[in-house]
Amino acid sequence: LVGKDYDMPVAVLSSLTLGLAIDFAIHFLSRIRIAYYTHHLSENAWEKTVAEIFQEPARAISRNIVVIACGFLPLLAAPLVPYQTVGFLLASILVFSGVATLVIIPALMRYVNRWFF
Repeated sequence: LVGKDYDMPVAVLSSLTLGLAIDFAIHFLSRIRIAYYTHHLSENAWEKTVAEIFQEPARAISRNIVVIACGFLPLLAAPLVPYQTVGFLLASILVFSGVATLVIIPALMRYVNRWFF
């Protein structure tokens, strides 16, 4: 996608990055489940759940994304191309996965919440 060959180091790096990124989704889903069980007997349970998860859990995930992604951005200034590749891939995959966690998962959960809970 970015003009870099998909060789062995990039394959290992992308699998490690996806392993880091999946933590956002696991944390978010577990917090959705806890919040839903708190409100499941009340009227508008899903709306109350969404309001709750977009307070503390979403803020924590957003801060985690920013801190970890920014931590790898100095590698872009490195003189060696492999370091630049590591910095770019880690930062971009973490940002994309974090945004997907905070946008796509709640949208999907709205439609599949009766099967999920």
